[in-house]
Amino acid sequence: MVRVTFSGEGLRGFGQPVPSAHIKIFFPEGNWTPHSDAPRPPSRTYTPLAFDPAKNELEVEFVLHGAGLAADWVRRARRGDVVYIGGPRGGFQPAHDLREIVILCDDTALPAATMIVRALSTRCNVKLVAEVGGEDEARDIDRLPASRIEWLVRDDRQPCGTLVRRLADLTAADDAFWWVACEAKAMRKMRSILLERGNIAKERLITRGYWQAGETNHPDHDYGV
Repeated sequence: MVRVTFSGEGLRGFGQPVPSAHIKIFFPEGNWTPHSDAPRPPSRTYTPLAFDPAKNELEVEFVLHGAGLAADWVRRARRGDVVYIGGPRGGFQPAHDLREIVILCDDTALPAATMIVRALSTRCNVKLVAEVGGEDEARDIDRLPASRIEWLVRDDRQPCGTLVRRLADLTAADDAFWWVACEAKAMRKMRSILLERGNIAKERLITRGYWQAGETNHPDHDYGV
């Protein structure tokens, strides 16, 4: 993953993102601007990891998963290159009195998971299980006193397969909240497993499909329902 810092007067007044909010990044060609009559350039959806209004800087993390619109742009990006950003929108604001949360994600949803962990009360018990491409991709996250973070190495034969298998052994309190975000098909499997357990109410479960194997630019409103 590569963290990119965006800055510029166009970010003045950018709203402070809610945890797991999303933005649209437009990658223009030529001299396109938002006021142009030409069609909008292609875009991708990302998480605004952090915004510093004093410095007018926005941090976004990109997964370098191979050839692609955004990944190719990041590899050749240089100071002064221009993109256009819309948002932020959406997000999940954890309840202040939340006592336990289980977060299941892959690397594409790791920035959003990081935002959620940062927003939690220090009294909240956190279980975060993340699937990444290799052991060297584990990272430091702002850890809470009552937190446990587990890193799984991806099995390339089945996207998020290790994450799905790990779910079978996870337990949590009856009033725990669950947040699941990863490859869309794996997310649906985990959503079904959690709901079929009988003690996971829909109002205590958020699921998001951040991408889908074999697709380009998967819709950013895939909630698995």
